[in-house]
Amino acid sequence: MKKNNAGFVMVFVLMISSLLLIFAMSLIGLTMSEYHIANAYSGMSRSQYLAESGLYQIRFAADYNAEEINNAITEVIKGIDEDSYGTDKLRVQARIKAVNKTFDDVVDCMKSTAGFGERNNVYKDGYFIVKKIDIKEEVSDINTYHDVIYPLWVDKDVLDGSDKNNYYGFVISLETEGSYRNILMRGRAELECDFDKTKDEVIKIKSWTIK
Repeated sequence: MKKNNAGFVMVFVLMISSLLLIFAMSLIGLTMSEYHIANAYSGMSRSQYLAESGLYQIRFAADYNAEEINNAITEVIKGIDEDSYGTDKLRVQARIKAVNKTFDDVVDCMKSTAGFGERNNVYKDGYFIVKKIDIKEEVSDINTYHDVIYPLWVDKDVLDGSDKNNYYGFVISLETEGSYRNILMRGRAELECDFDKTKDEVIKIKSWTIK
């Protein structure tokens, strides 16, 4: 009888030990899972921060240099207006072409200063890349024109009133990539710029996503 009880106790102890071992292994597994989840979440947060850093870099560059961009556009328009053109429409078209070319140069400068297409290493295992800076909307002609007929000649393409074009307004499209420990996040944004506005109103965010 004592031998049977001793055997039962041994089996019972083994069962309890097994259950405790299983519980301990499960607890260790859960702890490790939480650790990996926490690391992954931290990596995602840093990758998101890096992707946003690229977007902010271009946003702040446009905002910081707004006055210089405004002056450059104003000088270009002034230079056009000092020349003679056959019609109002030809003068407006010359303004548009010159202003858009000026802003093309501004964007090229932004690409150069932002290290366009190159890794900007922020952490040992983290970086961001500015992958795209494009002009989505540039200056276009919204004016209307008419002909003025005189007895001996015709003035063609005369402006209806004053020039209504906004020569300081553009929309730029941005794409960035942020990576921390091989966790990749991408940023996309559209910025509406009006370099004739006051300092706090130069940049408006049309869209801004990180995923």
